[in-house]
Amino acid sequence: MVYIIDTNVLIIANDYDHESGIECVENCIEFLIKARNNIIAVDDMDRVFEEYRRYVSPSGKPDLGDEFMGWLWQNRTNTNVCKQVTINDIDGNLNVLFEGIPIDGSFDTFDKSDQKFIAIALNIDDPAKIVNASDTDWKKHEKQIKAIGIEVIELCPDYIASKIK
Repeated sequence: MVYIIDTNVLIIANDYDHESGIECVENCIEFLIKARNNIIAVDDMDRVFEEYRRYVSPSGKPDLGDEFMGWLWQNRTNTNVCKQVTINDIDGNLNVLFEGIPIDGSFDTFDKSDQKFIAIALNIDDPAKIVNASDTDWKKHEKQIKAIGIEVIELCPDYIASKIK
């Protein structure tokens, strides 16, 4: 299986006191452990790694999210671990940042920082699933995401539901 992992999964795996609750934290930790036996997709311009580095760091005494990012960075050229996908920017569009994402208005309110994950899923050769822990955009745009053939795994559906209410 190929996974595209939203940064919030790594963040929550690092934070045992996260507001999402211990079940969500444990789900993130379990997923990151399982993910090491699969392929992780990122973009070939390091946009995903740049975002990961803003929130997690493998230096010092890392927690699991930090360790995962360090492991993935060390293995980014190992095609048995990491698949680097080319995604192209769209110039001049204020709401959609990457080619392949519909520009019909259906993604205008989708978090711009998460659009890279959609673009990776749309441009990868292998079927891939996006993994989310806490962002509500994935649930709020579920219909639009499914319409373009992307599956999202929600690690913390109860927490997301509580945030949407």
